[in-house]
Amino acid sequence: MSNIIREPEEIANLVANQKDVLFRLDFIHGYTYMSPSVINLLGVTPEDFYNDPKFYRKITHPDDLPKVEGMLKNVITNNNLPKIWELRQINQKTKEIVYEEYSFVVVKDFNGKPIAIEGLCRDVTPKKLLEIENEKYRKNLEELVEEKTKELQKTEKYLRSILEHTQDNIVHVDKDGIMLYANHAEYEGIDNIINKSIYDYIISDYRDSFQEALNYVYKERKSCKVEVVCKFTDSEQPIWYDTVITPLYNNGDTLGVIMLARNTTKEKVLDKELQQKNKKLRDAADSIGEAFLTMSRMLENNKE
Repeated sequence: MSNIIREPEEIANLVANQKDVLFRLDFIHGYTYMSPSVINLLGVTPEDFYNDPKFYRKITHPDDLPKVEGMLKNVITNNNLPKIWELRQINQKTKEIVYEEYSFVVVKDFNGKPIAIEGLCRDVTPKKLLEIENEKYRKNLEELVEEKTKELQKTEKYLRSILEHTQDNIVHVDKDGIMLYANHAEYEGIDNIINKSIYDYIISDYRDSFQEALNYVYKERKSCKVEVVCKFTDSEQPIWYDTVITPLYNNGDTLGVIMLARNTTKEKVLDKELQQKNKKLRDAADSIGEAFLTMSRMLENNKE
């Protein structure tokens, strides 16, 4: 394949039609080349640069000007130049900020001394504005997440305080009867109640009624009330609970049930004691009645 040789005019046309800006900055003579595309990019002409070697100061964003001065000084003194560089400059017609990406090479003389830099300047404003917008969105999202997290933590702390101090027992049970959570201090000292089956603690006479109630809640997706009697240790007396079982949903699926159980053992004991006392009173009344009847018969017999 033969080499392609282009005429100077053709090369000039190619450069003129480039959107990117090509330039050469001589450290002694100032700008010796600036492509015409700088007109659209920054609203200035190549002649502005040719006439003023420090023209970059007039168009560079004030916050980025120290960076430019430092970079030029570093090239001259240390022969060190970043290959790619981001810079903000001001379009002199629209007064809008233009975000640019520079690519550089250092031009040296025969002794290796830097005498100029040649580079390409590309407009990356749309990309940079999108990055800035994304960063704002990310920060806003982080702040929102942080705010909501604090609200949830506050709510969780409040709800946990209610759960831990309520007199009722609140137990989360899955569909297999495994206890996933139990709030009440009544269970303190009972080893490993969590992740165990509730059927291990319900006495046999009440297991069937509890199972029926649980099946009803899952099938009908409605709450129901059932009496449950439990023993958590072998030596312990049975504990009576009036229990309301409520389905627990997530996206329409029943994940388990929440049991709200009120300890009614004292009431049951008192009721039993009251029944025993009433029975004693009835028995005593019956005995007194029989005694009066016997005495009455004896009196009648004496009269005869």
